[in-house]
Amino acid sequence: MTNQTSNATMEVHSSNGKLRICLTTGKVIKIVTDVSGDPNFTNTLAFNLAEHRAAYPGREFGADIDILDLGYWIATEQGTTQYEPPCAEWRKERDAMAVQLPSR
Repeated sequence: MTNQTSNATMEVHSSNGKLRICLTTGKVIKIVTDVSGDPNFTNTLAFNLAEHRAAYPGREFGADIDILDLGYWIATEQGTTQYEPPCAEWRKERDAMAVQLPSR
C-alpha cells in the first residue's frame, strides 16, 4: 500500500533483505526476506519515519524505500537499543542524481 492510512505498510530493502514496516509507527511487522543472517538486520525494531518526514516535507512514502534513507533502532545482544542514523552521504548522492521533473 502506498497511502498514509493507519493500516498502510511499506517494504524497506537492503542488501541483507526486506522488512515490512507500519507507516504509522515505523515498527517492523515482518522480515520478508533475510539473505544475510546479519543480526543487525534481523534485530531491527523500528524506523524513524518522523526524521524522514522532517527531512523531506510533503514527500509521501511509496511502496518501498532503501534502508540507507531511514534511521532505525536495533536490539543489541546486550539487551539495549542502538540507533543507526540515515546515511547522509547516500542521501546526498541520491538527491544529486535525481531528475528534476517540470512542474505542472
